[in-house]
Amino acid sequence: MSDILKDLTEYRIKGIEKAEIEYYQSLTRTLDKIEDQIISLASRELPTQAGQLMELQSAVALRPKIKAILDKEYLPFADRVVRKGFGEQAKRVERQFKTIGIIPPEFQELTKSDLALIKNLKQQYFTQFKDVSNNFTRILSDKVYQNTLVGNSFVELEEELRQSINGIYSTSNDPAVNRLVSYVKTNQNNPLLKARVDLAIQQLQTKYARTRTGENMRRYAGQILNDSLKVPSVAIGSLLTRGSDKVRKAYEDDFNAQLTDQQKIIVNKYGKPERIINGKRGYYKKNSKELSAELNAIDKVKFSRGVTTTQKGVRSFVIAHEYGHHIDYETFTDGLFWSSNTPAFINAIKKDRRAFKGKSFKDLTGKDPDGYFIIAKEELERIKAELAETIEVDLFRKGVKIATRPVTTLKGDGYGEVSDIIDALARGKFRNDLSMWGHSLSYWRRNGSVEQEIFANLFSIRHNEKAYNLAKKYIPNTVLEFEKRLVELAK
Repeated sequence: MSDILKDLTEYRIKGIEKAEIEYYQSLTRTLDKIEDQIISLASRELPTQAGQLMELQSAVALRPKIKAILDKEYLPFADRVVRKGFGEQAKRVERQFKTIGIIPPEFQELTKSDLALIKNLKQQYFTQFKDVSNNFTRILSDKVYQNTLVGNSFVELEEELRQSINGIYSTSNDPAVNRLVSYVKTNQNNPLLKARVDLAIQQLQTKYARTRTGENMRRYAGQILNDSLKVPSVAIGSLLTRGSDKVRKAYEDDFNAQLTDQQKIIVNKYGKPERIINGKRGYYKKNSKELSAELNAIDKVKFSRGVTTTQKGVRSFVIAHEYGHHIDYETFTDGLFWSSNTPAFINAIKKDRRAFKGKSFKDLTGKDPDGYFIIAKEELERIKAELAETIEVDLFRKGVKIATRPVTTLKGDGYGEVSDIIDALARGKFRNDLSMWGHSLSYWRRNGSVEQEIFANLFSIRHNEKAYNLAKKYIPNTVLEFEKRLVELAK
């Protein structure tokens, strides 16, 4: 199943990349046409005397003609993007869902709500494209009027108009500039020529004093085009209980970096927490829907207060982890978590636990007829060696070295979450006996804690290939059920 999903994701990404190249080339051709037609219009319609612009009435009369050019060239481009772009992406997803045998037939085709969402997205992005057209009708018309008002030369007006449309990529009277511009336009989407394209852009900026900054149609239309082809980011910064705009944006960026496109679709689809705290202690409270997670969290050994260390640590995806708890709860019914109330997920965990070396005992509580399985310590030691290593680090207090100590350090980002999965399987012995990342012995005795933590950990590392592949290695059956759930939620 994971291989099928990987192929589906790669197919979708290739489709987006192909569409990006096609539509950016189309945008380039469209803006070049607009640039040439507006310069031609201005040269025909604006009287000059000794090369200087001189008649305001002609300048004012140009506005509806500029608008007509944009309506004729730019709006049809926008229409093609939203109609063909969204339509083809939807059909591509529908075709791929039909190749995954485990998905029920009723989920293999786009529903009325799916089609309504696609229609709304088309309208939303076409409106944004149209706003750019209206805005640059005004900007270009104002430039004609202002240059005529002060009696500038037509050459000065031409340069301003061209750069307002195409920015750094506008046509010039200098053949050397045009050669560089042509090279960049032709090859900017070719990854094999990226270094040469960057060098050409650098030459345009330095040798020919051209800049990327400022308002131009290419910049704004390109950004809308880019946004329309990709899954929108998740907005959660406003849910933070406190923090500057800079902190809220950083928190939002950190969270989005911890999500795949599929997860962004899911998060945007369902209700969000009531409030989020940027706190060092991570937790999720289901009753109040309060989430606490630290921005830019790091997993490393902690020492007593006032002691610092040379240990750098690795990334911990705690925001996505706690949000995984929210998704687990928010997407199920009757105030319950999906993970701890779904037999297929529960049984997959049991099956994966028993795949390790260990011993089975009778469950004296009577809760589990299959018995109580304990993973052998040698298995846990083997997994620890894959996830972590022991290194010597210097300890400091107030900048003064006080000792050198051996510490356990994780080998990669997200490995703390993988360690917590193993600790769930071992019911706390991975942390307690081998000093790995996890929870207390008493925590794992709580009903549903094993299933809920494993779900949240998988949700948090789904975007990280190395950590997620380790999880698939250790708990393949559980990962399979988790991925089925994500497919169902994203549909």
